[in-house]
Amino acid sequence: FRSINSNMLMTSTKPAKESVEYLGFGTASETFGTDLLTDGSKSTYTIFREGSAGQHTWSLYVSDILQGNITATVPIQQVGASATFSPDKKQLAFFARDVNSIVLNDLATQTTKRLPVADSTQIWALAWSPDGKWLAYTTLSNTESRLWKIAVSNGQVIPLTSTLPLSSSSSIRQSTIQWSTNGIVLSLA
Repeated sequence: FRSINSNMLMTSTKPAKESVEYLGFGTASETFGTDLLTDGSKSTYTIFREGSAGQHTWSLYVSDILQGNITATVPIQQVGASATFSPDKKQLAFFARDVNSIVLNDLATQTTKRLPVADSTQIWALAWSPDGKWLAYTTLSNTESRLWKIAVSNGQVIPLTSTLPLSSSSSIRQSTIQWSTNGIVLSLA
């Protein structure tokens, strides 16, 4: 975060290649901004840190923001990424590769609920439905891609597309998902 002419500036969803210093958490080689509440009071970001012998972590944090300044930062998950706030601003959803799930974090109580998925290492995008009842997500492997939705209440997973070979022009790559305001249409970019 930087304040320029009294306006807040946040890193994009693209990695910041230069070393970045974050309040209380030191320096990281790549940082990804993932979501910001519409009122600007909270943001999430993920830090990629390389360890020894090919080991690495994707640490997920939530920051409280007051008048453009970070006032507190809370570590949420050591192996979490692609965090997104629920429409009611009460939960944070992210995929956690260490537990093979989409995780829902209650921001008030810091309790979590896991929604198991077939292979969370293949998830690349995540988005809440406008009513907060569903999460849409994409999966991408070396050979295929697919769009899914999962019920927040019971973890029921529904495929929204057939398996799309990456060789196909209709395959889904790393993407951003957006729901229409009525929750009927999904857009991928």
